[in-house]
Amino acid sequence: MPHTRCWLAIETATERPGVALGHRGRSWTCESPGLAAPSRHIYEWIDALLGAAGAKPAAIEAIAFGAGPGSFTGVRVAASVAQAFGHALGLPVWRVSTLAALAAAALQATGAARAVVALDARMAEAYAGEYRWGPDGALVAVRPDRLVPAGEALDLATPGEPWVAAGPGFAACPALMPAGIVPPVAVLPWLLPSAHDVLQLATSAPGLGQTVTPAGALPNYLRDRVTR
Repeated sequence: MPHTRCWLAIETATERPGVALGHRGRSWTCESPGLAAPSRHIYEWIDALLGAAGAKPAAIEAIAFGAGPGSFTGVRVAASVAQAFGHALGLPVWRVSTLAALAAAALQATGAARAVVALDARMAEAYAGEYRWGPDGALVAVRPDRLVPAGEALDLATPGEPWVAAGPGFAACPALMPAGIVPPVAVLPWLLPSAHDVLQLATSAPGLGQTVTPAGALPNYLRDRVTR
């Protein structure tokens, strides 16, 4: 994946928070799996990546962030950092689905044609998405990301294709696994999206993300309530 421009990517919606930088054909990543409160580390990670790349903040030409769904606090962290850099440096912002980043990681890991992904949304619900590679090699959303009951099996839009199931939603909510169709080529309940996945999507297929102004770099919660 060439990085002819200097891109910064942030993904903090899950338990794999991190940042990634693409610059002059190379990429760097800082992340800390399991870190529950990443906000205090994000700017330190960005400084470290810029130092590794030999670049200054002014070299950044675009920023991408995982907009969720996921942890309410984590999604807000990524959005606020994207807004801050966008406003300070006048940058375009790419708003990338966290579920799309997870799907891209699953497809690249397995070579499957389609990915069904799920994150635990708590409160007996899950965040689910279905993605596949398009004819041009870009990632395509088969249907919009959605909030689903944790006790109901997911229905697939195209059940005949080889597919992979990925994400901790399947471990937390086993009933989500689609039944009565061709079994998945792999089940990866441990897989989480990374900032590098967000970087790859934004730089290789920017049409998948939503380009917004810094003020429009808002989270995609899918659900407004935190507790019942």
